[in-house]
Amino acid sequence: LAFGTTSDLNNYLYENGYIYGQLNSGSTFNNDYGYMTIDSESDNVQKVVEIVNEYVEKIRKQGFTKADFDRIKKQKPGEYIKLYDYTSSFANLYLSMYFQGADAFFYNDELQKIDLDELNQLAYNFLDEKMQVLSIINPISN
Repeated sequence: LAFGTTSDLNNYLYENGYIYGQLNSGSTFNNDYGYMTIDSESDNVQKVVEIVNEYVEKIRKQGFTKADFDRIKKQKPGEYIKLYDYTSSFANLYLSMYFQGADAFFYNDELQKIDLDELNQLAYNFLDEKMQVLSIINPISN
């Protein structure tokens, strides 16, 4: 929703030459912890981090729009079904949920129960800049 390849943030960063290619994002949630990753390639990492942090703060203050939420809520069932096409993807989800005491076969049903207010509250709590870690990988110079 916020950091995907079709997000406003990705489009802004790419169209203004701050990143090469696209933003990639992922998340992991467990009973005791959770984290999200955002990665891309850039010659101006500090500027990208600044723009991402401004975008995150905007989400924390304003939340997601109903239109964006509705669009993603319609998209998620298709993404869930596509997991079945890739054994390793579904196995990863299934095992992760199994060890948390959840049933992966009801994953999509649970996603559909989330409402906009709950999502915005989760985003506010989860997207905390104080918990941010930055890793920069530079090529080896010869």
